[in-house]
Amino acid sequence: DTWALELRPGLTLHGEGATPSPKAIRRLVQVANEAMPAPTARRVNTYGRVRIDIELNDIVAPFNGVIVNASNADLRPGGGVAGRIWEVCGDDELSNQRLRVMKALPLRPGDAVFTGPGRGAELGFTGIIHALGPRWLSGFDRGRAERGEHQLSEHGEEDALIRTWRSVLKVADHHDATQIAAPMISSGIFGYPVPDNFEIAFNTLYSTPTTVERVVIRTISRKTFEQLTLARRKVREALDIA
Repeated sequence: DTWALELRPGLTLHGEGATPSPKAIRRLVQVANEAMPAPTARRVNTYGRVRIDIELNDIVAPFNGVIVNASNADLRPGGGVAGRIWEVCGDDELSNQRLRVMKALPLRPGDAVFTGPGRGAELGFTGIIHALGPRWLSGFDRGRAERGEHQLSEHGEEDALIRTWRSVLKVADHHDATQIAAPMISSGIFGYPVPDNFEIAFNTLYSTPTTVERVVIRTISRKTFEQLTLARRKVREALDIA
């Protein structure tokens, strides 16, 4: 039997015999990308051109692209998304990667750095962007929430969240990443109010020029999935994106 396997657009591998296993395919893609990098000249996406998908999925589910870690300042294992990524991609492997970016540590809110994926390469990951979002330190006004207004960012949290997502896109562009999978930074234990957090993230992703073509937002919570869907719809309507 013969088979044909598209490793990426414009690069197809032909063979005979049994079709490669999913693990073997992921390794072939990795080797092909390392040995024969795709052309880097791409158009820069214009306003509203980034595609944003929302998935009810584990952050470390197989993905052919870069994943984003909602990191702590020291780039160490933690809870939530960070803990899950370190668990799957390997403590030893990511600790070695951490040594390569020591000069950038500790991260400040709004910063992002790139490392290799460790064992995540077996899942298709081409790298990890570690981003530090802001902690919410301001109060919560229930009246504003009921009126559909954003909470008052009294300590610069909103500006820091915008900088964080812009940093993620900038790092992705620098490493020629066209697809990224990410959690909603700062929305968990960092306490940034929902849906403000989601709307700010979507607005920034849609409005920032980038060569990234697709952003996949992942959550394992059905409630959060529904909130994300509503927030994306609201932002798209406000920006008049069809």
